[in-house]
Amino acid sequence: ELLRVMGRANAAFIDDDFEEARRILTEELLPRAPTAYEPYVLLALIYEQLGDLERACDVRLIAATLCRSDVMLWKQVSRDALELEQYERALECVTMALLVTHRGD
Repeated sequence: ELLRVMGRANAAFIDDDFEEARRILTEELLPRAPTAYEPYVLLALIYEQLGDLERACDVRLIAATLCRSDVMLWKQVSRDALELEQYERALECVTMALLVTHRGD
């Protein structure tokens, strides 16, 4: 069931119906699967498309926290934070990416 809902959100995103995709994620999927990181990744992409980089960065950080071993996600949050001039957050995320790479999580 949750995969079907995620599929609907993906389809809405592909169709450039960002508001519907956001609604599906925030109202239908995330309340039922709050620890799944994939919906947060898609939600961050939606906020990017809507021009809200700050919210995209915040949501992507949630995804990275939920999937701590995803080095690319940590790096993306760091890039977002740098663009937003959130230097402390950027440094923390680069540090996490390095730790994960070093540990091999």
